[in-house]
Parts: sequence; C-alpha cells; structure tokens
Amino acid sequence: MTAGTGGPAEHSGLRDAPGDLAERVHAPSALRRWWRRWSLVPLCVLMVAVIAATVAGFVARERIAQALVEAPVESATSGDSLPGGCAPPLAALPAHQPWLGQARSTSESTYRLNSAGAPGVIEGADGFVFWADEQANNFSQAIGRRVLSQEEMDAWYGAMSSLRDRLDEQGIDLVIQVVPAKWSVYPDKLPAWTNNIVGSTTLDYLRYAHPDLPVMDMRERLRAAAEEQSVYTPLNSHWTDFGGTVGWQALAECLTAVDPERYAGLAPLDISGFDLQPASNEFESFGYTDDDPIDAVPVWAAPPPEMQLTMADGTVASEPTDRPVDMLELPVTTENPSAQSAATALIFRDSQGDSIAAGWQAGFTTTWQYPHNLDKPEQAVDYFSVALEHEPDVVIIELTERHLNFVPPITY
Repeated sequence: MTAGTGGPAEHSGLRDAPGDLAERVHAPSALRRWWRRWSLVPLCVLMVAVIAATVAGFVARERIAQALVEAPVESATSGDSLPGGCAPPLAALPAHQPWLGQARSTSESTYRLNSAGAPGVIEGADGFVFWADEQANNFSQAIGRRVLSQEEMDAWYGAMSSLRDRLDEQGIDLVIQVVPAKWSVYPDKLPAWTNNIVGSTTLDYLRYAHPDLPVMDMRERLRAAAEEQSVYTPLNSHWTDFGGTVGWQALAECLTAVDPERYAGLAPLDISGFDLQPASNEFESFGYTDDDPIDAVPVWAAPPPEMQLTMADGTVASEPTDRPVDMLELPVTTENPSAQSAATALIFRDSQGDSIAAGWQAGFTTTWQYPHNLDKPEQAVDYFSVALEHEPDVVIIELTERHLNFVPPITY
C-alpha cells in the first residue's frame, strides 16, 4: 500500500520484500548495476553482427542484381579497330532501357512471372525454342537483363586489347568473330511477353564502350540472309550450314578490307542451290518436336577440294574442305594446297565453328583450330603463346554471342 493514500501500491514486477531488503531489491548495488550493463554486451554484439550480416547480404544481392543490369554510360575509347565492312556503323543506344533505372523493377517482375519454373528452355513464337539461363544466362542476355557490368566490360577490354597489341607487334592480325545468337537474328521469335522488356545487349554495349576492339558485328547481315533461307532453325541454337556460309563471306570481306594484299583471294563459297534435309533438334529431350523440320543445306557449285586433316592424336587423313570439325575433335590442323589464299589462320572457336569450317578450310592454306574455352576458365588457353608457336597471319576468335557472358581469364 502507498503511505497516506490507502490505494494499491505501484507494482514493480518483483514480489514485495520487507524493510531494507526491499530497498536493496529495488535499488541494486553498484556492482549489480555494473554487471547488468556489461551482461548486455554479448547481446549488443550479436545484434550488430546480425545487422552487419543483413547489410552484407543486401549488398551482395544488389551486386548480383547489378551484374544483370549495369551498363557503361559513355564510350570509354574511340576509333574503330576494324574497317567498316567488318561491322556496320554503331547507332546510338535507345534512351529508354527497360533494365535500367525505374523501369527495372517492372521488367524484373514480368520476367520472373513468365520464366518461373521454366525447365531449362523458353518457348518463343512460331515453334521457336530458346535456352533459358542455365546456358550462360542465355535468355537474360537475349532481353538485356544480363549484360557485362562496367568492371567486367573493362576486364574484357583489357584482355583483348592487350592481346591485339601484342599480336600486332608480331605482325599478326586479330579478329573477334561474334556469331549472332538465334535471338539476335530472329528477335520477332521471342515470346510475346518480352515485347516491352527487350533492351540493349552485351554486344551493343561492348561495341559502344570500346569501338576500337576488333569485333565483327554480323547481326544485320544474318538478318538479311534469313529472308532468303533459314540461318537458324526453330529447335537448335546453332546456326545452319547456310548461316555458316554467310558468316564466312562476312569474314572474307572483313579480312580483305583489313589487308587486301595479305588476304587476296578470300571469297564467298560458290553455292548452286540448296538441299532440303531434316533439321537437327536440340530440344527433343525437353519434349519439343517438329512435324516438318527442314534445313536448307547449301549445294556447292563444284566439289570441295581435298585437305589434309591432322587430328589431336597425330592421325592424318585426306578429307574434303567442307568436312565439319566437331568440338570434341579439337585441336586439329588443316592444310589445303589449293586454298583461296596463301594466308594462314589460328582459330580459337566453339561449336558454332562446325558450320563455318567449310569456309575457313577452303580459304586458308593452313588452319590451326583450338577451343577458345572462354566458358571453361579452369582450362584457359593462352592465345598469345599458341600464336607464337604457329606464327599465323591472323588469329580468329570465333565465339557464339552468349559466350560474351564470360570474361577472358587471361590478360596479356
């Protein structure tokens, strides 16, 4: 009870104690007060650690997210490394980018809503099927959701510009032949839900930021060729043999513009017509079939010449120059005494090289073909050291567009 009021006492949360014992309970000693304060230290430390971990996790997630959408804001270098015939003039990037600024969250919601649960592939229009992101962030690259960050872009430039400069000191040219992806050649075949969320891609930003890199841009040429025959079929991510011949023509014209004397004689392959054959289905295991899969395979105007093909195990065979060389067979050497030109080429390539090999092997007296391994950094290839070994006229790095997802692991 409170003295003089007769009312109820204010409850302390502790049971009342008589006399000085109660005073000691409600007024702790200095030692007890000290102990209570310091006993909270571990709890405070734990709370700080939790907050720090939360912040660190947020920052990490933001960095991962930014790796999907960051893009260079202005050109870092100037001047073209290759003649205009190797790449069309670069148009200004669109002012509106669905993966930058305030538009990003809306685009991300649309992407997640429509891609959730995708079994490794994304269905497009008119029977077209595209790899999802399990393959080098393929679909995110297709719509501009994944592009190289500024840091990655600078690393890409550092590796390739230093390689170019060191090769130039040896009198060797460098050409980076990017094979446009199916989604670059047939953007109208992307699913309808992407209509408002397709932005600029890594190839756009790479050319914009570093126009002095010797990068071929064949997208317009392949789109024009697609009006004549299929350069990609709906159920395969590799360009067709016809697409490969278009790619060879682009390369031959590019190199001739680089050095008309060194690459004299390089020319398109002479095609007399097309043989309609069943197209290869890369997505059959996902349940996709086509009742009438047709691939227009080029028919040569004259039989291809013979070449000497030396396999990795030293086996030597005589083969026609249109014989495709599979990735699993690399490295190989081809020698063609009746080649279009006297030039030699060291080629670092991926599986897109199967369809353009007919041009390489007909055009160059000698080719040395190796995997580029950009997608396998643990098996990185030192391009410069291999070039010193073979002393070619040109080093060609042929890579499918989605492999721009990977930063070269070696800086020269």
